[in-house]
Amino acid sequence: MISRIIDNKSVDYKKAIILIDGEQSNYKALEKVNPKEIKQVITSDIKSNAEENQKYVELYGEKALYGILIQLKTNEYYNKNK
Repeated sequence: MISRIIDNKSVDYKKAIILIDGEQSNYKALEKVNPKEIKQVITSDIKSNAEENQKYVELYGEKALYGILIQLKTNEYYNKNK
């Protein structure tokens, strides 16, 4: 899953907002996640909706202007939040 994000040339994951288990993170942490621990990955194009994008700009700053949100949840997250 992560390799598809990294290898996708149409998305620069290094510029994206990255959330791992609900916490804002960065591309270096994303690259280190063990693929066997991933339960869910959601990639969203948030720039397509200006109102929605403004919400993300307020939450995450100018990084949201790039318009890509990557949310990753691990097995650990799901085990803690049952």
